This record gives sequence, structure tokens and C-alpha cells, in this order.
Amino acid sequence: MEGVPGSYDARTMVNAKVGYTFSRMVGGSVAVNNLLDKKAYSYFLLPGRNVTAEVNFTF
Repeated sequence: MEGVPGSYDARTMVNAKVGYTFSRMVGGSVAVNNLLDKKAYSYFLLPGRNVTAEVNFTF
């Protein structure tokens, strides 16, 4: 059933992640989840579009 809490919607979610290595010791990435900002339920309303940034240090 579409759009009903407690049910599963047939949706395609589009996520994207891009990373870059700045040096041997430092890297980072940016991810966007639910890129198209689709509204869907999977027992509860799934989150809308969100962005996550990450920086990695290796030593």
C-alpha cells in the first residue's frame, strides 16, 4: 500500500557519494542520501534528502 505508515512503498532511492584523497594521510567524502527527496514508508516515514560529510586522517 502506498503512503500508509506500517507498509512498504515500492520506491527507488537514489544515493550518491564522492570521495577525494588529499594526501597519503588525509581524505574526505560527501554523501547525499535520497537525492530526489522522495517520500516513502518502511514501517515509518523514511528521512528526506540529507547530506553527510566525512574527513579521514590516517597516521
